[in-house]
Amino acid sequence: MNRDEGRRPLGGAVRAGRATGSSRVIPRPLVPPGPLRDLKELLYQAYLDAGAPTLDFMADLLSGADADDDLVKGAPSRDTVGRLIGSAELPARQADVVSLVAVLVRSCGGEAEPAGREAAQLWSRARLRRPVGRPVTELDPFALAVHRAITVEVEVRASLPALPAYVVRDHDVRLREVLRDVGAGASRLVMLVGTSSTGKTRACWEAVQGLPDGWMVWQPPEHGARLLEELGQVGPRSVVWLNDAHRWLLREQGEDIAEALLGALQDPSRAPLLVLGTRYRLAARGNRTAGLRRANGHGHPPCPVIHPVVFRSIRLRRAAGRACGG
Repeated sequence: MNRDEGRRPLGGAVRAGRATGSSRVIPRPLVPPGPLRDLKELLYQAYLDAGAPTLDFMADLLSGADADDDLVKGAPSRDTVGRLIGSAELPARQADVVSLVAVLVRSCGGEAEPAGREAAQLWSRARLRRPVGRPVTELDPFALAVHRAITVEVEVRASLPALPAYVVRDHDVRLREVLRDVGAGASRLVMLVGTSSTGKTRACWEAVQGLPDGWMVWQPPEHGARLLEELGQVGPRSVVWLNDAHRWLLREQGEDIAEALLGALQDPSRAPLLVLGTRYRLAARGNRTAGLRRANGHGHPPCPVIHPVVFRSIRLRRAAGRACGG
């Protein structure tokens, strides 16, 4: 196919392009909400409107563009074109994105300039956007409301760690099973329910330490409206940390917050996602909002309710044995 053929509308040209390559349509990428999703939707819609041409054909269109064409300054390879359309990752070069959108829109008689301008703006916004939350490796347990070790007025021979030694209990085993599913790519909602000082928050802290590198932990703001706004920026491989979840769910916007959380869990473009929360037993028993009922209702992702096991004599002896190396 020569360059002149590459510049005419795609009606018969797509068939010519498909005759020399695969006719398989590139799958639409799954991208979390935000400017990157909008950019990928723009690219994919231009691809479909152009008749889903082959990679070879699109690469020919780009390489055959006029050197004076201000919109087509990139000449991505065949494989790069495939990633621009089908990958969920941010393209490395803005010029490649704008060029591909321009030739696709122009090939089917559309206005390339506004489409290219929109693609450039979306790429810039996606490039500047930063995920909410902090990497698991940078977390401060006390900023997440994990209790400090108690202090006593006695002389010790060595300094004690800020966090006491941790003794694994039955609920930790169950929690780790859930996190194994999450690490394998599933989205889950899990709630630890118990009375005060039973180790709910510490158990959550210990559990997230086992997540792979690259995971983020997001502690929502107290204000419900801000939570709903920032939740839309939470991407895959994130933990939504709802310590004392009743602070958000047992409030005026509790139903909206629960629906938003469940919507995020059911969005495959945001998987894997973990909503990890704690609640006092009294708040759980009351279950006073439709939001909490829906969070545990039929048809939604499974919500294990884990009750931390209190320390019995054998566990107390084990904890004492680990204290101060004794």
